[in-house]
Amino acid sequence: MNFNKGIKNRLLIYIISSTFIVIGLIIFHNLYISSKFLLKNVKQNAQNITISSVNKIESILQSVEKINQTQALYLETFNYDENDLKALLYNIVKNNKEVYGSCIAFEPYCFTKSEKYISFYYHKSPQGIQFKNLGNENYNYFIWDWYQITKIKNEPYWTEPYFDRNAGNVIMSTYSVPFYKKDAAGHRKMIGIVTIDVSLEWLNEIVDSIKFYKTGYAFLISQTGTFITHPNKDFIMNQTIFSLAEETNKPFLARIGKEMINGKNGFEKIKPVTIKKESWLYFEPLPSVHWSLGVIVPEDELYADLYGLLISLILISFTGLLLLILIIVTVARNITNPIKQLAKATIEIGNGNFNVQLPEIKTDDEISQLKHSIKGMLNDLKMYLKKFEEQTINKEKMLNELKIAHDIQVSFIPRNYPAFPEIKSFDIHGQIESAKEVGGDLFDYFMIDKNKLCVTICDVSSFGMPASLFMAFARTVIRAKAQKALSLKEIVSEINRDLCIDNEKIFSLTLFLCIIDLNCGKIEYCNADHLPPMLIAQSKKVKYLENQENEALGLNYDSVFKTTTIKLNPNDLIVLYTDGVTEALNEDADFYSIERLLLALDCVNTRDVTAKYLTEILIGDVKKFVDKNEQSDDITILTLMYKGSNAENL
Repeated sequence: MNFNKGIKNRLLIYIISSTFIVIGLIIFHNLYISSKFLLKNVKQNAQNITISSVNKIESILQSVEKINQTQALYLETFNYDENDLKALLYNIVKNNKEVYGSCIAFEPYCFTKSEKYISFYYHKSPQGIQFKNLGNENYNYFIWDWYQITKIKNEPYWTEPYFDRNAGNVIMSTYSVPFYKKDAAGHRKMIGIVTIDVSLEWLNEIVDSIKFYKTGYAFLISQTGTFITHPNKDFIMNQTIFSLAEETNKPFLARIGKEMINGKNGFEKIKPVTIKKESWLYFEPLPSVHWSLGVIVPEDELYADLYGLLISLILISFTGLLLLILIIVTVARNITNPIKQLAKATIEIGNGNFNVQLPEIKTDDEISQLKHSIKGMLNDLKMYLKKFEEQTINKEKMLNELKIAHDIQVSFIPRNYPAFPEIKSFDIHGQIESAKEVGGDLFDYFMIDKNKLCVTICDVSSFGMPASLFMAFARTVIRAKAQKALSLKEIVSEINRDLCIDNEKIFSLTLFLCIIDLNCGKIEYCNADHLPPMLIAQSKKVKYLENQENEALGLNYDSVFKTTTIKLNPNDLIVLYTDGVTEALNEDADFYSIERLLLALDCVNTRDVTAKYLTEILIGDVKKFVDKNEQSDDITILTLMYKGSNAENL
């Protein structure tokens, strides 16, 4: 046998040809013929199930009607007192499981001449059978449907479902029957109404018990189309079939609803709202209450019966295919056994066992090539590990990560002063005293154009190499965005979005960024959770620049940033700094603090001072405070002095 073809090609040839040729045509043909035959029986089966369920409900409702009519006959025939009526009602509720509650309500002053409202009511509850006297001003039963409509129609009446808060506190439907007595003149006069309440919870249990395959269900609507029962509890008493048709834009539901409430039956193919797949609906009226029961049968589950009819055919068809499968299994076993052995060997290699024995492969095919590849990889790994061990023994300790981070940091910080000798309108100087544990401090300044200077100071929320790399990326982004023709708010927003992208370690960056118009001294700045810079006017009055309560960069892609614009006068100074200044610690574990920084500024005569001088004085004061204590963070200060417009300095 020729094994030069790949495993994939061999399996495709055997499986596809056998499956589609041997089984496909046979099953497709028989499904087509059998589905037509099955569909002819669907309507009859659905009709039988629905009518059976309707008869079950009708028998219960009719038994309720007979019980209530018997009560009315008793009230018309015999004399009674209050105790007799209570005993009658109690026994009706107790001895009939389908009865939720029963009431005898009298016309005004018909039971006693002194009381207008007399209505005795017993109902079931978790605590047992409970009694209520519904006759009071708060429950004017004369206006309720079960009383008023029955009185007007002068005949028995099933009410629309309702929630009775004053009686049973459940959703119910009431069957009301008027009862009469002859007056002194011998005329027959209605003196009250006797009712039986049927809880829809009980009725819901009956309808829910009607099961059709996996997802089929039954539902019940009232004579106005209101859902009395439905698998979707939100529909019950809240939706009608007509409102549902309007909400879901399904006019056919309204048409079917009209037929249902008109007492018709039918069988139609629809797409229900609940299960959202093609189904068949059979509906049948309940004559006693003028309600209608609908049954939903999913079409795919209905046709599932068809597959049972085809099992014998499929078994016969697969008998021939089984022979092909046995051949494929035999061939596959010969092919896959060496692959399994190679897989086990590669697991051993992955676990560090480089002396594992590879299986012997006798064929000259892809498996043999795979074995040679694994063998070559194993030899390469052994050689690599040997070299790695030699390098580990002989190589000196690699440079400390913090040293590398320090070099990265320093390489991006401006060091040439004066910064722009040809521009006389400002003086700027910055200095970083690096700690052994490198931080993420950065300051930078550059000209956007010949009249606008961009100045920034920022601090990354971490240390070491990752922080330095993030800082380097941030500096590149800041410079790139600031050169665009954007507003300061847009510049900071774009910087923030770039820093949020792929920020897997969730670094954040506090930032103060400002743009100074050298012609007029106008400065617009944005402070993103950085320490507020200090503004020193020539009056020696020191104040903080307003903090806009912006959040740090790199945390929230959709952050919105506020900016502030102020006007600098000639010789005004701005001092920018990082938390390495205010949180510098001495040997007593005291912080240098903003208060000491303010005191240091007060001690300096800022008149005729240079930016470099002020920066060095402040750095020196912090270092003096720290003294011999080990520095834990970078100490960074940047001083900017505005000397006046370009025109004034020409």
